[in-house]
Amino acid sequence: MSLLSAGEGTRAPFAASFPTASFAASLTASDTAAVTVDLAGERRSTALVYSCIMPGSGQTMLGHTYKGVAFSVVAFGSVLTAAISHNNFIARNERLDALEYQYQNVTNWVSADRLYSDMTGVHQKLVADKNRRDLFLVVSAVVWAANIVDLLYNTDDLGQESFVAAPVPVQPPVAGLVSPHRPVVAFSIPLERP
Repeated sequence: MSLLSAGEGTRAPFAASFPTASFAASLTASDTAAVTVDLAGERRSTALVYSCIMPGSGQTMLGHTYKGVAFSVVAFGSVLTAAISHNNFIARNERLDALEYQYQNVTNWVSADRLYSDMTGVHQKLVADKNRRDLFLVVSAVVWAANIVDLLYNTDDLGQESFVAAPVPVQPPVAGLVSPHRPVVAFSIPLERP
């Protein structure tokens, strides 16, 4: 039975899940917990999006500041270390190419031996940079995944105060306006030219 063919007094199967006006009018104080759960779900989904973009930001949004900062620092540090190691890898690879070119064009044995020992040292550092880069890329991926899993299963929503419930500070009155707590002060400055 489609929604359009539903007759008077009948409802489509999925329409029963939507609240009606009479249901909304019958909400009591004990039913507000169900409404709060829905709002928490919206906050959790927003926090999940934030954590997917930047690890730790979802935990911070849900009120777990220290956990969020820890995830952010570890994620940022591991990505930064991977980037620096990749930069060093590229630089050492270029240095190794230059040393190989010099080694191929050297004419005496002493210079060739020095260049060969330089090449082996640069190659060892190049391999170390490659391994460090790969390790910290894996650490970054693990931190990102742990951040998502932690947000979904281990981070409760501590909530936040509604902006409506927070008191709004009153602006101090401008001089010359009447205020019950301050005397009226008025200044006059003549603006005519003599």
